[in-house]
Amino acid sequence: MFQLEMPSLTFRLFYINYLFTCICDRLWMIAIAFFMTYFGGMLLVVISQFFGNILSMFLISYLGNWLDRKDRKDGILSVLAVNNWGVAISCGIMAICCILPSEATNLRMSLLILALISHSISRLAATCERIGLTKDWAVVLVKREQNKSLSDTNSTLTIIDQLSFVISPLIVSFMLKYLGYFISAFIIVGWNLFAWIVSRYLLVAIYDEIPELTKRAIKEDPKTNLIKIKSNKSNYGALLKTYARQKVAPAALGLSLLYMTVLSFDGVAISYGKIQGLPEDLIGGIRSFAALLSMSAAVIYRVLEKCLGVRYTGLIGLMFLCGSVTLCSISVYLPGSPFEFIEYFTELTFEKWSGNFMNAVRRVPVNGTIAASKLDDVDWSTWTINGKSMTSVLLFFTGLTIARIGLWIGDLCITQQMQESIPSNERGTVFGVQGSLNSFFSVAKDISLLLLPDPKVFGILIIMSTLFTFSGLVSYSYYLVKTTLTGDNGKPMISIEEAKAELIKEEPEND
Repeated sequence: MFQLEMPSLTFRLFYINYLFTCICDRLWMIAIAFFMTYFGGMLLVVISQFFGNILSMFLISYLGNWLDRKDRKDGILSVLAVNNWGVAISCGIMAICCILPSEATNLRMSLLILALISHSISRLAATCERIGLTKDWAVVLVKREQNKSLSDTNSTLTIIDQLSFVISPLIVSFMLKYLGYFISAFIIVGWNLFAWIVSRYLLVAIYDEIPELTKRAIKEDPKTNLIKIKSNKSNYGALLKTYARQKVAPAALGLSLLYMTVLSFDGVAISYGKIQGLPEDLIGGIRSFAALLSMSAAVIYRVLEKCLGVRYTGLIGLMFLCGSVTLCSISVYLPGSPFEFIEYFTELTFEKWSGNFMNAVRRVPVNGTIAASKLDDVDWSTWTINGKSMTSVLLFFTGLTIARIGLWIGDLCITQQMQESIPSNERGTVFGVQGSLNSFFSVAKDISLLLLPDPKVFGILIIMSTLFTFSGLVSYSYYLVKTTLTGDNGKPMISIEEAKAELIKEEPEND
């Protein structure tokens, strides 16, 4: 039976630190979207995401390998400092841009570029920090406490993450509306520096309390039954080979395929809803409800994992996800949909496309305002908004919202299987490559958005995203069938002390 147990002091410190990490990340993720839209419109938001994903795609694997080769404390404290200070610098630059005179266009653009670079570096460090905490430190802490399961820990971390997603939009919206962009920027700067001090203290306390964090597990060579400690190689081919030889690689690839999607609650989906005429209050309410569903998914995952096992729980989650995003594809053909791809491609010319692309930067002027819709525009009796049917966009957001349940169940199950099967001296490398693959598919999505920026062809991207979601299910199913037929679900890791003892036993006696 599912029981709620009070975590130990070490886990409470770990969860508090992770809460600080999540709030810092979510606050800035939401705030920078507002800042970029304020200065350059939605195109600047897309460019910011594109640049960050490009950087992550090429560097995160090397940084993950670097974490494997570093002492756990030194590694996590380094990326923590880069993350929080990077956000503080980027946000400080944004504050300066807020007070520049309107004619200082060149200076403002130069500062925005510096802010974008600092933001992208902090995103890299934030990804490494999450890899270290959730994919490595969490596993060590669970192994130390026999009454603690990895599924419980993963679901708790997910609940903390999604809780920060519920409260962060409310905090950012309140600050920007009542305090203004300039003061809000400096509040975020101060919060990140304060959080850096607190998190550093908590992480050092946890490290000093858990001696297992100073050790790295190694794996058994199945061919020779000898224990080998292999040196970490930093060339990209070796990193990919390390990733590919993991038994869980097909399932991990299936998770990466889910990143090739516009069916996520980022600025793109919100912008699509606003173009369709949905009021901001309604979109915000849907976003908060989606975060609550994500939190419930973490609880559902814990219950199903105990009843069915982590492998089949993941299959159920991905199947539910595919069914949910299918609703989004159906919405493309319902009344109120702007989908008119034949008309779009018939009238399309390079001059028209490039002109719209360049004009997008100038669409929202500095210190300008965007007219907001009101709930009075919605006629729920006829399901219309400004006389236009809402059937399509509401079904789109319905599928997008309930898909959070399947997405997080699948994500948690695949992550747990990776944590349990990957040796700790390769976790940073493998999860780093995983991050690069995620960024690769995110970059592909960004390029698709830049090439097809018109709502008339957004339906093509919706259908494409649905197909990639189904391909993720196929990849996971292949992993499930393969490991079931071979009966090889991965061997547990052993400690260095056990490895040394095993080596001594295997040494031949001298005659």
